[in-house]
Amino acid sequence: MASHFTTVDRTLTFVASTDGWSEARQSDVNVMGYPGSDNIAVSISGARETRRTFKAVLASLADYRLLADMSAKAGWLYVENWDAAEVRAVLTRVAPDPIWLSGEVTCTAQFILY
Repeated sequence: MASHFTTVDRTLTFVASTDGWSEARQSDVNVMGYPGSDNIAVSISGARETRRTFKAVLASLADYRLLADMSAKAGWLYVENWDAAEVRAVLTRVAPDPIWLSGEVTCTAQFILY
């Protein structure tokens, strides 16, 4: 199964490159110290999130435009050789590189997994 992102009304297939790969997990953590004391208070607030960023190689400029239109939409992401099954994701960022002579388009895609 090739790498793909599917929303309610569209599916786009692409090649996921390891170039620029990142899968950062984060949450908001506040640490408060008390004067003259070794005691601290830790507050974990906000949603914990995982952001997956990678280079996607798309077959054409039309595919890039389709991916850009899918921005801010929830769907299912599957990256070949990484995911065992589709994961829920929202496409948050698409940034293109110059178009190749072959017509392929490489772009940086960022998803929030949930």
